[in-house]
Amino acid sequence: MSSRWILALFGILLISTSFPFIHADDAADGEVQDEADVKADETIDESGLLISASPDASVTFLFTEPVGAGETLELVAGRVTKFLIGFANRGEKDFTVHFSHTSFRYPMDFSYHVQNFTAARYQRTVAPKQEATFDFALIPNEAFIGRPLGLVVEVHYSDADNVPYVSTAFNQTVNIIEDESVFNAESAFLIVTGIGFVILLLLLGQHLLSRFTRKQPQRVRQYQETGTGKSGDLDFEWIPKELTSEKKSPKMGSPRQRKPQKTN
Repeated sequence: MSSRWILALFGILLISTSFPFIHADDAADGEVQDEADVKADETIDESGLLISASPDASVTFLFTEPVGAGETLELVAGRVTKFLIGFANRGEKDFTVHFSHTSFRYPMDFSYHVQNFTAARYQRTVAPKQEATFDFALIPNEAFIGRPLGLVVEVHYSDADNVPYVSTAFNQTVNIIEDESVFNAESAFLIVTGIGFVILLLLLGQHLLSRFTRKQPQRVRQYQETGTGKSGDLDFEWIPKELTSEKKSPKMGSPRQRKPQKTN
């Protein structure tokens, strides 16, 4: 009895120690994997299946607005960013392009989604040896100004046998910059407010300056003309005495009272 228990315990210990080392070398088709281990041309759909790109499909990517975004990898916050996705069918079966999915990712870990944009649905069939172009537009949020973000654009399609595929059209880090080309409503309001404040200060300063420098009405003083001195100080010696002597003027009588003078 004791030997059976010893054998049972030994078997349990053997299984428990070997269990952590049991693992699959490669994931089978349809097996769920961690998104951090997914390659650039692979993705995990909503059902948890791993989907990769078809070798018969080729995708290209081109920024059309703003101009030069493809070279500088700078997107303007608050403005429309447009791009084109080229899809070429190199195989012998039809491909049906269902939609494209665009998202911002954390630049240090592209498996972390910062913002998901609404998927653009196309539902367009591309025949063998044919090409098609699809467009998409997005507006970066102003909250991301000055931040680098990973931009990932994926194209979801399927072949004639309804086998799903996904190809990554763009997978790089972009910078979100501020729009400095045009005035926005906030800047215009601040400028108008500043101009009005400056005008108000100028008017107030002009009013105060005119109040302190205003001339008071002066009282008109009445001056009385006076001579150069008192009458006693005048020197009349240089005037002839005949002119200074007072002569009594005869009284003028009426003509009737005058008597004719006798002549000898």
